[in-house]
Amino acid sequence: MQDTRTIHQNYPVPVADNFLQDDVGRLAQAFTAVDADVHLLRQHQATADSRILTLQQDVAHPTAVDIRYTDGRVSGMTETFADGQRTTQYQYDTETNQLTQVDVVFRGSRETTTLNYDNDTLTGLTTKTESVSDR
Repeated sequence: MQDTRTIHQNYPVPVADNFLQDDVGRLAQAFTAVDADVHLLRQHQATADSRILTLQQDVAHPTAVDIRYTDGRVSGMTETFADGQRTTQYQYDTETNQLTQVDVVFRGSRETTTLNYDNDTLTGLTTKTESVSDR
């Protein structure tokens, strides 16, 4: 009897030269193994779906938003989520009124993005992330 197997999962594969009585048991083993693997994949998928849903709810749907304005421009924003607040501060060049820096503090880190201009054209962004302690 030949014992041919699949490449990735090592499932038994029937072989034309084998006796049917030998391959029936091998097919039963293969179906049982496939059933167990599919069950495990579905469990992992359900766990991943649950985590993604939780992240989407936390990040995409704040329970409150406070937007602050200074001189007719957005100067800051605080978004409240189930696990804390995300605070964003905007800084502008006083002469050109161009946005020059954005600071975001959320879940223990601060991300600072600096916007670079050549006259009125945005030429680049630099972002730095650092850990911050909760206050």
